[in-house]
Amino acid sequence: MARMFPHFGGWPGSEGYAQIAWNLSHRGLFSADGTAATTERMPLYPMILAALMRLAGGGWRPWAAVMNALALAASAGIATRLCNRLYSNPRATWACALLLALHVAWTAEALALRETVWFALAVIGLASVLTTQPIPPGRLIAAGALAGAAYLLRPTGFLLIGLFPIWLWAVRSDLPRPLVPPVALALALAGLAVGSWQSYSIRATGQLQISDSEGGITAFKGAIPEFWVAEPWVDLDLLNPLADERARLAGARSLPERDRYWRDEAVRTIRDDPAQWIAKGFLKVAELLSPVGTPFGYGRINSTGGSSRLEGFRWDPWTFASVPSAVLILGGAVRRMSRWRALPGPERSLAEMAAILLALLCLVHAATSGETRFRLPFDPLLAVLAAPSAAGLWAGAARRLRGRPATADR
Repeated sequence: MARMFPHFGGWPGSEGYAQIAWNLSHRGLFSADGTAATTERMPLYPMILAALMRLAGGGWRPWAAVMNALALAASAGIATRLCNRLYSNPRATWACALLLALHVAWTAEALALRETVWFALAVIGLASVLTTQPIPPGRLIAAGALAGAAYLLRPTGFLLIGLFPIWLWAVRSDLPRPLVPPVALALALAGLAVGSWQSYSIRATGQLQISDSEGGITAFKGAIPEFWVAEPWVDLDLLNPLADERARLAGARSLPERDRYWRDEAVRTIRDDPAQWIAKGFLKVAELLSPVGTPFGYGRINSTGGSSRLEGFRWDPWTFASVPSAVLILGGAVRRMSRWRALPGPERSLAEMAAILLALLCLVHAATSGETRFRLPFDPLLAVLAAPSAAGLWAGAARRLRGRPATADR
């Protein structure tokens, strides 16, 4: 599989999750090395894997792949069901299903043993709940749990935590009455997720974490000049040995020390040459939103003698596989979001929140790292918005083939 999908380095998964999960299941310690507590990954997916390890023992990996496949099917199912409810248009529902089915990059990333598909499930589940008219109290409380789960699954989950109360305000006319108890409980569940992670982080590292400790190294890799050696050609994680070596030479040993070193170095590099950092930011956003999969391939980075160079580069054969689907998803979603004033209530709130979320996502990744895979868990949500446009295009093409005039999508 690793040869088939080299674009997803370490496919079928990131071993960091498995290492933490193993230590959690066998030693009761949320740790990467088995001795020191870590904030290296957000906790929910390692906890899921740890539970699976306890149940399945050494044969847990196939079951983890099956579990991710079920989550993939669930996220696609919720997206198509949401389309059916929003548009009452079978063509749009089928268009959404086809857009996701033909999205090779999304499928490959979702089946990797990472948190991606679970985060996508939380995002599309939250969207489904908050576009219901009216929203029952139980579903509203579930929305708070989904927002909290998103935060505990992926660093960018903090964007959903921030957006959650804004979204509640946008759909306030659909909220249950009396308003205060269910809204308070939903917000409390989301806040509980934040509080539990921050409480653990303070005990483990002595400091708060906006997301996880990878923020420091990601900011470092996204700021240093060697960024141009890796991006957009290979995964930025190939600079991890360089980051580790520089932290070691600077005397940073513990995780908090290393994280502080990476953050300080990132700030210093940005101050020395802000124009370069801005240029990198534009490239990161272009990568994030690119229908062509980035990075373009794989190789190795050789860092010796104070310089780095890319060696053994080979193109990823799947780089262009998702271009048709991704173009339709991104183009259709942007078109729909640009027409938000003319959309009916539930869809209008969905378009507004998706636009805000996408803008915030671009800002975050412009400052850190912007590979295409960081956008993929949001593609089921974008596919919902893109479905009417895609259905209209396909219907128009079919009519032209039959010699009939096309009609606009709703």
